Amino acid sequence: MNDPKEKQCILIVDDQQANLLSYEALLEDFDAHLLMADSGHAALALMLKHDIAVVLMDVQMPDMDGFAVAGLMRKSRKTQSIPIIFVTALNTEASYVNRGYEVGAVDYLSKPIEPEILRRKVQVFLQLDAKNRQLRDSLAVIRQSLVEVQELRDRNDLLLRSVGEGILGLDVDGYVIFANPAAEAALGHAGVGVLKRHIDQLLLSGGEDFCWLQSPLYAYCSQGKSYHDRNHYHAQAAGRVFPLEITATPMMSGRGESARFSGVVLVFRDISDRREAEKQLLHMAQFDALTGLANRNLLSKTLVQSLLAAEASGHQLALLFLDIDRFKAVNDTFGHDQGDRLLQMIADRLRDCVRDTDFVARIGGDEFTILLEAGDARQASAIVAGKAIEAMSRPFYLGEHEVHAGASIGIVLYPERRTDAYDLLRCADMAMYRAKEMGRNNFQYFCVQIESEISETVKLEARLRRSMEQHELFLVYQPQYDLEHDKICGFEALLRWSPRDMAAVSPLRFIPLAEDTGMIVEIGDWVLREACRQMLRWQTQGLCSMAQTISVNLSVRQLKEPDFVERLAHILAQEGLPATCLELEITESMLVEDPEVAVRILRQIRDIGVRLSIDDFGTGYSSMAYLSQLPVQVLKIDRAFIADIESNDKDAAITRGLIALAHSLSLRVIAEGVETQGVFEFLRAQGCDVLQGYWFSHPLTPEAMLEFLRRNADRVH
Repeated sequence: MNDPKEKQCILIVDDQQANLLSYEALLEDFDAHLLMADSGHAALALMLKHDIAVVLMDVQMPDMDGFAVAGLMRKSRKTQSIPIIFVTALNTEASYVNRGYEVGAVDYLSKPIEPEILRRKVQVFLQLDAKNRQLRDSLAVIRQSLVEVQELRDRNDLLLRSVGEGILGLDVDGYVIFANPAAEAALGHAGVGVLKRHIDQLLLSGGEDFCWLQSPLYAYCSQGKSYHDRNHYHAQAAGRVFPLEITATPMMSGRGESARFSGVVLVFRDISDRREAEKQLLHMAQFDALTGLANRNLLSKTLVQSLLAAEASGHQLALLFLDIDRFKAVNDTFGHDQGDRLLQMIADRLRDCVRDTDFVARIGGDEFTILLEAGDARQASAIVAGKAIEAMSRPFYLGEHEVHAGASIGIVLYPERRTDAYDLLRCADMAMYRAKEMGRNNFQYFCVQIESEISETVKLEARLRRSMEQHELFLVYQPQYDLEHDKICGFEALLRWSPRDMAAVSPLRFIPLAEDTGMIVEIGDWVLREACRQMLRWQTQGLCSMAQTISVNLSVRQLKEPDFVERLAHILAQEGLPATCLELEITESMLVEDPEVAVRILRQIRDIGVRLSIDDFGTGYSSMAYLSQLPVQVLKIDRAFIADIESNDKDAAITRGLIALAHSLSLRVIAEGVETQGVFEFLRAQGCDVLQGYWFSHPLTPEAMLEFLRRNADRVH
């Protein structure tokens, strides 16, 4: 390495070795000697030994911080004029920054440091140091000009503290006496430069005319203090007004007690891009990027303001909560890009349903809200809800595909419900769920009864979550009767819930709740395991043969589990029941959303030997097209067609047709809900294969079933 006396020296001060190595890597290609110090004491020692061009110093160091080092430097003639660039990651507030300027800092860099900015600033100081060296050499020849040269050096030192996009030097009266090229370019008018112009002509303060003598900038600097501002000042140049971040540093002539205020070095930066970025961030924080509608944050703020205004004016408010029906099916079928396009079209249609003064927001995936202010909020909301339902009912076109959606809408009115913004949104949400329960594609108003019912549902959900731990769920079994052979051919396992501290809960109530909450996955695995275990017990006891099956209803949520087939195989292996003795019952609704995926999964289930049946057949609306493709062995006719078969000719005709259809596809037919001798005779005449219902047996507990099987031993084997 060359002798440091032959080169300019850059002193880097940081107590972290990793930081020293990082700075060295950034600056090693400069034609300068890099000196490293890991403490303030080491830095002072190097400054006394070498001629330093610039110091790059960390503020926070354990034994002596950067401010203390700078203070000691200013007490020594050799080091008092060395430029200091402070580096900090802790605090960039004006008071903190000004403290650095008071002890002689020329600039600040905030961590993490942008390499190019660091290199550019250091390069400027090296160039200025080179000029200072030339100046010192010249002083030996022209000592008679020492005073003038010293003033020039003082001014250079002050300018070193003001590196930035634009630099202006102002005299005490506010006239420009120095401007760098960036300042000239930013502030100059066509044919008119910046020099000798008054600063009042160049700045605006808070949108008003700037007054130099009355400004905080002048007040601080005239007292020898630095000033920083990033909010209140704008430049006016060539017909353009743009925001500025400015730093003002006082110039003092003389030293000590005789020093007097002689002007200001003003550094400014055009922050138009930053302000625009801030506006974009604010917009992103309040508006939905996909649809351009307000988001949940802006809705909350607007709702709070609207409630205050309504309280003062006496106007009424209506909050509509919309959930798009069947959106998930469209999104899953056609992909997220087409789903996003559908949401955009939905947003456009909702805008067309309201006035310009109404407020529309997207607050979730397929959830929207409309806020109305009106003299009669109930009437206005009914009109808008009707328009929205009509708009959502019209077909949407995604490329060549025609899709249908719909909307379930909940409405809450203010002041009928006099509460806060959060509660209004909650109430509208509850009313929306009531609309879904009422068949979707309709609107419902919030009422206390809805809140009470939902509260009960929430309590029931919490109680259901504990039911597994407290062993409150159990299975009952209903025999299935083979008409041709007069034999019991199988059993259906049916889930029941009898909480310890309340009356038994109907499966029609708790099973949909388990599906909505996802608990059906855990409960379904338990049902499978328990049914397999019970069937194996009966076989071991000689009460059942290997030809008989145990049927278990399968939930849509279970079928959608990616590892369901693996879990099913694992349960069969653990319990030791042959796969051919298990039959899974699926409903037509499982085939609606994604038939191809459903068929693929059902084939995997069939491949491990498990039998499959379609439950409640005839109540769906799309499975006919896929029936021939399904790997099922059994078709189960829904009880809705069986109950009135003796008196309803249409039900009788449908049942005959379903039996014929199933047999043409080589499927066995089970009719459930058989309760009378007349229904039994009709089904036997039509060639139905298997019956299930009260006519043969009610669902029985394992203990009761044990006695039933012993009484009907001749029909078992």
